[in-house]
Amino acid sequence: MQQFDLRNHFQQRHKHWKQCFLFLQQPDFHRDSQQRHKHWKQCVHISDLGAWCKIAFSDYNANPLYYAHNLYLNGTLISDLVIPDGVTSIKSYAFYNCSSLTSITIPNSVTSIGNYAFSGCSTLTSVTSKSYNPPALGTSVFNKVDKSIPLYVPEETIDLYKAAAQWKDFNNIIPIPSSTTETFVITFVNYDGTELQSGSVEVGTMPEYNGDTPTKPDDAQYSYIFNGWTPKIAVVTGVAVYTAVYEKTGRLPDAVISGFEADVTEGDPNTAITWTVLVKNSGNGVLPAHTQVVIMEDGRSLTSAYTVGAIESQQSEEVQIEITLPDKPGNHSYIAVVNADKAVSEMSYNNNSSKTVTVRVKQPFSANLYADKAVYVAGEEMILTGNISGEVIANQQVEVYAINKGYRSSMTAVTDADGHFSVTYRPMSGQFGHFSLGACYPGSGKKEEMVGVEIAGLRADYPQVQLVAGENKNAVIELKNLCQLPLTDVTIEATAPAGVTLQFGNVNTVNGNETVQVLFSIRCETVTQGNEWQTVPFTVTSAEG
Repeated sequence: MQQFDLRNHFQQRHKHWKQCFLFLQQPDFHRDSQQRHKHWKQCVHISDLGAWCKIAFSDYNANPLYYAHNLYLNGTLISDLVIPDGVTSIKSYAFYNCSSLTSITIPNSVTSIGNYAFSGCSTLTSVTSKSYNPPALGTSVFNKVDKSIPLYVPEETIDLYKAAAQWKDFNNIIPIPSSTTETFVITFVNYDGTELQSGSVEVGTMPEYNGDTPTKPDDAQYSYIFNGWTPKIAVVTGVAVYTAVYEKTGRLPDAVISGFEADVTEGDPNTAITWTVLVKNSGNGVLPAHTQVVIMEDGRSLTSAYTVGAIESQQSEEVQIEITLPDKPGNHSYIAVVNADKAVSEMSYNNNSSKTVTVRVKQPFSANLYADKAVYVAGEEMILTGNISGEVIANQQVEVYAINKGYRSSMTAVTDADGHFSVTYRPMSGQFGHFSLGACYPGSGKKEEMVGVEIAGLRADYPQVQLVAGENKNAVIELKNLCQLPLTDVTIEATAPAGVTLQFGNVNTVNGNETVQVLFSIRCETVTQGNEWQTVPFTVTSAEG
């Protein structure tokens, strides 16, 4: 019988197999043709498992494993198949009918598996997929594979595999044993490929770069600033290389305020102080002469000056600016801003402001205030007197203020040669209750109570009463004390029109800020003419006014 060279036969059909050094051993035929196939030396030898996974067989009988069943890698029979990391796709029929396999391990790098790739691998006892996203499967990938065997997957992906087509056919999907922690090599390199850091990092963790900030030398046109990594750092799922990226900028200056201080920390109103501003060029170009420097208070520009000479990269120049303190005592906040008008092109305009520095404007004098009475009646003027103490007390303006129900009003008094002053305060119509009075330097805005007084007053809320001639009715008037002091001997008197009789109950005392209800009776003997309500005026008085 004629011998048949299977190697030449398959190599003619699939010349590209030569990339993984595939061959079949010669068949050993017996003369009995019915027994010839049982005595083939069943094996396929390869030297590159990754290359084998890339072969796209047109159908099952195009793959020699259909006949051979056994796969050897570099002379060793493969029983525990571990697909190399980095393989992204396992092509159709790749391991069709390979009965030597007892287990399969698929790396995280695999994203797809072709038609019938593991069909007929009936001796498998386990399958492991390390992918965090179930690889896409072609037709009948695991045909004739026992679906009761364990399918090991990353623990956090079990639900994904249970929902994925064909993967869900396995009825024993369990997590990969945690006794072995899978790691991958993560490498950080500079723009030119120079390795900056490399090491093994556990799957599912976020790699970190712990080295010095990467740098790239400036060239004639640009400077380079480190701006992160490409690709963007992500949770470890496989081998990864991250390359430093840089933002390039033209060679420009960068003006910053590296020092800002005044020659005093406090001063009198309207006195001059001197600010020292240290302007630094943090860029890589020259900061030109006459760059503007502005002193600002509470967002308001006060005055400006200019640098004298050009400032080279990483050099500084001191600028001195004089300002006048405001006449308002208290703390005032100042900043210095360089290149505020943006007349100079620079690397960044976001770092041109200094830190905030506070200077306190002192009170030139302290004041005392007195009132001529403790309790006033509505419409009565208050005669307020006082004095100041300080280095200069003659002919000084003093702000006298009154606060009633949160409203602050003020007036100006002028001291005599001895520092005394007097002013008449006229409350507005309708103002009652407690008044906090005080005196201060003009513009201080003080609210401290130096003396407290009261304007006595009551507010009455009276009802409308509709009567039938000859009828008696009872009703209530509400009285509210508008000051903090109690009002005593409170009486109510009314001027009743003809035919109307009124009688009020006793009140006596209404405590400070108290509201009381006063019962009264009314009787009308005549019918009101027309449709207008009749008004009954009444007066409420107390011992206090």
